[in-house]
Amino acid sequence: MQFFNLHTHKFTNQPNVLELVNQYPQEFDESIPFYSIGIHPWHIAETKLAADLQIIESKLQQKKGLAIGECGLDKRIEIPLICSNLFSKSNYF
Repeated sequence: MQFFNLHTHKFTNQPNVLELVNQYPQEFDESIPFYSIGIHPWHIAETKLAADLQIIESKLQQKKGLAIGECGLDKRIEIPLICSNLFSKSNYF
């Protein structure tokens, strides 16, 4: 490995690049070699939040899960209280 792509959303399988592919709980791809996982603030749904957090916690226990990829904050949108709560929970992992 010559390069490290810290945050990408697309796996390209380049032999000289270790890619940390960001994944989302409800769209998880087991074939990705190394990943981060999280919930993008635009996709937070209160009805799925508990399930999403369980998936995140489970996937971070695997050796391929290297980081939390999204943490629930985005300066381009108004951040409702649920985003702040998600950020706090992300810090728990």
